Parts: sequence; C-alpha cells; structure tokens
Amino acid sequence: MGRTISELADAFFQLGAGTLSEPTDAVDGSVTSAVTAAVVVDADRVDDYRTWAYPPPAVLVFDTETDGGKGGQLAVQIAWCIYDAAGYEMSSRSEYLALPPGRTINVFAQRVHGITMQMLEDRGMAPQFVLADFFDAVDRVTAANGRIVAHNAQFDAAVVSHTATSCGLARDLRAAECFCTMEHSKRRLGLVNKRGGLKAPKNAELHEHLLGPVRDELKLHDALADVRVTAASYFAGSERGWW
Repeated sequence: MGRTISELADAFFQLGAGTLSEPTDAVDGSVTSAVTAAVVVDADRVDDYRTWAYPPPAVLVFDTETDGGKGGQLAVQIAWCIYDAAGYEMSSRSEYLALPPGRTINVFAQRVHGITMQMLEDRGMAPQFVLADFFDAVDRVTAANGRIVAHNAQFDAAVVSHTATSCGLARDLRAAECFCTMEHSKRRLGLVNKRGGLKAPKNAELHEHLLGPVRDELKLHDALADVRVTAASYFAGSERGWW
C-alpha cells in the first residue's frame, strides 16, 4: 500500500509529490492516508467531496531565492508547501521568476543558489501570475486560521512584497503576518557569534539541532528544498512544545 517512514525528517523529503489528488503517507512510522478511505463518493458530488474530505490547510511554508540586487531584492525563485495540522504535505509549488528587462542576477547571489539568467530565460514565469497564486494560497491558509511560516520571515516577506510591487501586483506580505522559525528558535539554540552575541540559526543549523544533519542529497538554497527543511524543523519544534 505504501512505504514505511522511519523518521520525521524522512517524511518531508519523501512526500514531496503529495497533492490534493494524491494522499501522502503518515509521519509517525505507520502508513496511512491523510484522508479517510472508507467513504462512498456520489459522482454528482465530487466537488463537495473534495472540499470536505481533506483536512483544512494549517500551515504554509515558503521561501525565496533572489537576484541580490541593490535597492530591494527581487525573487528569482519562490516555493511554498501547504500542510495540514498533522504535518501532511497537501500541495507544493516551485517556480523560477523572470526578471524585468535590464535586471540581472548578482554574481555573489548566483554563487549561493546557482540560478542563472539562462535558467530564467528558459523557465522563468511571469511573477505577477505566480505571486497571485501564492497570495491565493496564503489567503486560503489564513482563512482556515493557519500559519504562514518562513525561516527569516523578515527577509522573505520583504522580497515577496518588493517583487509584487515591481510587477504591478497590489499586494504585500508583512513579516508580522508570518511565523519565523529563525527568530522563535534563536534563544532556544543559544548559538553565539564571533563577538559573543546571540546568533540567529541558519536553516540547516536548526534542522540539525532538532532532527540531525540535513541529508546530503538535498540542495540547500533551492527554495523548495529550503521549504521542506523549514517545515521539518517547524513540526519537530511543535512536537517539542517550542511554539
């Protein structure tokens, strides 16, 4: 019927293909569906069934990669995943975003995430349409009293807002609307910077503290991989009563 997942961390990396039409496995070691299977569906009420059969969205985790430009960075990739309260991945989306004419990717930013102008020319989507879908997802989760989650939410929310403004989309996202795993875990980890002050944990550092090292095959600074690392840490922190 499916595969057994032995660790919480595995769930977020093995269940990446889950969609609303494709129930995913459990994260507790058993193999179960996110939807109760023993139901009889009336063909004339399929739309109603899809509305009530799936649990409401509880968490949206998002991340961006940017052009590293001055005067407000623009997103060159955005990804988000939606989870129910138990941590099942209900849907995922990752897109490269085209830059405005004359705008290029800073060489130092490119070294971090590996996204090139050629990749954007080949696969970059119009940001106004992708961000419209992103904000629709945000609205759906917040309407269900869910959380919008990011690691370094202040940065990513600002990037989303600036990118939306640059393409004429009258919508923004404020850091105050988001739950930041970086800020909420800083004091618990107690990491120290070179000057002896409290250091904000990197995404990988938080994951390592809660679940162990990030698996080698994951390419951090890919927005979708970063989302799933953040999600794993968020749900692991929730299980420990951190937030």
